[in-house]
Amino acid sequence: MGLGDRLSRRDLLRSGAVLVAGMACERSLRGEPHGDFEEPKDEAWELGNDLIRREVGFRPGIGLYTKQLSNKSTKTDLLVPGRDIAKARPEFSFNCDGKPCNSNSGAFELLGVSDASTGNGQSLSVRMKHKNIPLEVTALYSIYTGHGACRKSLVIKNTGDAPLSITHLMVETLELGLGPENEMTLWTQYGVVPREIFYTGRSEDACVMVVNGRTGDGVAILNEVPGYMKRTEVAGWDAENSVRVSAMYDTDVMPFERRLRPGEEFTTASASLLPFRRDDGFNDSRWRVPGYSAAVLERRIDKQGPPWIYNTWEPFERGINQEISMELIEAAGAMGIDIFTIDDGWQQEYGDNAVNLTAFPGGLDPILKAVEATGMRLGLWIPPAAIGMTTECYKAHPDWAALDLEGNRRRGPWRDRRR
Repeated sequence: MGLGDRLSRRDLLRSGAVLVAGMACERSLRGEPHGDFEEPKDEAWELGNDLIRREVGFRPGIGLYTKQLSNKSTKTDLLVPGRDIAKARPEFSFNCDGKPCNSNSGAFELLGVSDASTGNGQSLSVRMKHKNIPLEVTALYSIYTGHGACRKSLVIKNTGDAPLSITHLMVETLELGLGPENEMTLWTQYGVVPREIFYTGRSEDACVMVVNGRTGDGVAILNEVPGYMKRTEVAGWDAENSVRVSAMYDTDVMPFERRLRPGEEFTTASASLLPFRRDDGFNDSRWRVPGYSAAVLERRIDKQGPPWIYNTWEPFERGINQEISMELIEAAGAMGIDIFTIDDGWQQEYGDNAVNLTAFPGGLDPILKAVEATGMRLGLWIPPAAIGMTTECYKAHPDWAALDLEGNRRRGPWRDRRR
């Protein structure tokens, strides 16, 4: 018979009381209070307008998290109630010199918070310092007057004496409590193509929408990460009654890496969360998303606004040629297009810039003349991080080729599929 078998319930209770008394005595010797144990106190801040509310909290020993995201116009709370913030997805995350830096890992301490009212809305800045790595992170939240969206970005600063390398950067992650898996639908391609709710959106998915088909409640995720570094992940199969959405920089196809010099700051691209309810008047995504994009996100280059661009990739892909281009140039010119871009297929090989004379027997001179005759400008797609292995440049300098995370030479993300 072991010791545990000889202890009665009374003995166990008595032992527990002695243990607690001993801990209290030890705390007294260290000058600490020995009353009831208290949970760490949260600090919380709220920003919003008539359409949306976001409440952000910071808990010592855990870190930054979102307490609630609400669609005020429909009186709908969008996050899973009663979730354990210590086990929740991080509010932001990245790797610094290969070491994970997560917002809710207890690695950050709060330095300060500031809010401001501007002419077009409200902003909140939460500034934190990593306990073990010489860097600061400021989370920036903005809500704009008349728009039901919350926009977020990060400022990462190297406060040390040596460079820091930032990779695997995630700007925004939330677990949306919109309903069970069998009621959820993901809409991609700006809300027109239905997908299953386990999906990775890339450059063509600047806006994805997660919607409950029964209630119509949903959230649009607008990721402003540029070009092929854009990555928006959605997962809804591994947690009951929730869908996880994440807006981030890419980690594999076109992996992101930013090297920060001592004292240097890097401001990330922004990500916006825009709650809506389908087929509910002005709460519908078809009303809210275009209005927010046009008023807040759209870049204005000059008085006439951003240029209109036509790109040949859809539906011609590498099948573009001189004859098709001439027909398209005439149509694009009549429609008032500013830039006519020929995508992949004009070049003989990646990185060489020699024209594919099979598809364009006259070279690009006839194309350029036809484009300029309509008042448009000519654009050409090129892969800045890919090169063909048969090019003279590659043969002479294979060590110049870009490498992926595994150290393999990058030859282009669609090369095998397109040929």
